[in-house]
Amino acid sequence: MADDDVVGRLIPCRVRQSMINVTVHNRVYTLAPDHPMVMDPCQVCGRLLGDHKPVVGVVLGIAPEDRLTSGDGWVNAAMAIVHDECAGPGRFAAV
Repeated sequence: MADDDVVGRLIPCRVRQSMINVTVHNRVYTLAPDHPMVMDPCQVCGRLLGDHKPVVGVVLGIAPEDRLTSGDGWVNAAMAIVHDECAGPGRFAAV
């Protein structure tokens, strides 16, 4: 599968405006067989997310208009679900 063939869902999420403490700690899961994303591809390797491998949520970024002060220190962001091994240490910041 070519890199540009990998298409997946973006999930809205809330993160600290500073993006401090956006880490992988203790938030690795395996999708249940009936989870709606089991047939979605990993956006890094292209394999199905429902292949019984652990997955993590990776914050992809904050929209420029949301980088302004929100008042409570939290902003809207976009997250993708990828295999934990694809996220790899130091490659991405995951929540």
